[in-house]
Amino acid sequence: MKCSSYGPFITLSLLTTTVRAAIEVQAFREPMTLEEKQALVQDDGSRRSMRELQTALTYKGEICSAEAQGMMPCNTFNTICQPDKFDYWLFNLQAGITYTIEVDRITCGLDPSMSLLAGFGTVLPGGCDGRSGSAELAFITYADDNDSLPGSCSGVPSPFSDPKFSVTPDTDGPFTLAVSNFASNIDSCTGALGYQYKVIINPAPSCI
Repeated sequence: MKCSSYGPFITLSLLTTTVRAAIEVQAFREPMTLEEKQALVQDDGSRRSMRELQTALTYKGEICSAEAQGMMPCNTFNTICQPDKFDYWLFNLQAGITYTIEVDRITCGLDPSMSLLAGFGTVLPGGCDGRSGSAELAFITYADDNDSLPGSCSGVPSPFSDPKFSVTPDTDGPFTLAVSNFASNIDSCTGALGYQYKVIINPAPSCI
């Protein structure tokens, strides 16, 4: 799924009140739109998250290496439009360097999606995929089903695919990655462990 139907790649710009160069983003085409995927899962409202809501944006942690591991509770199904249930990660990127960012499921029943936002703070974004609502964060791009499943999930019934994109910032600074669970297979989730996933960033980001 993707939020735009233009061409095999997406190019989005981060708009500010000052004139600046565009941030270049590339991601492969996704097989269906956000609206089409929502229509597929909208009847599963009973599986929506019972997770405690965030009242302010809190980070799972800062990513200073090529890989970080996260966990979501089993009851985080269909949280794409619930930013108070996203997992937020903080990291620092350098201008002019192209970074490839992906979220890979470890628990095969998870269906991760992710949004990249410029900046950091405590004010939760709003809307689907965190596209609006925070004066501290500027939405850059979103990805969901445009990368293949990890080899460990080959042959295992898994909902949809994993997200991936490349981004070239125009300035140094902190960035926020928001990870959500779109349409997981809750029957495959274990309460004690939840859904396991990892964030991979290449080259590795620097510490803030």
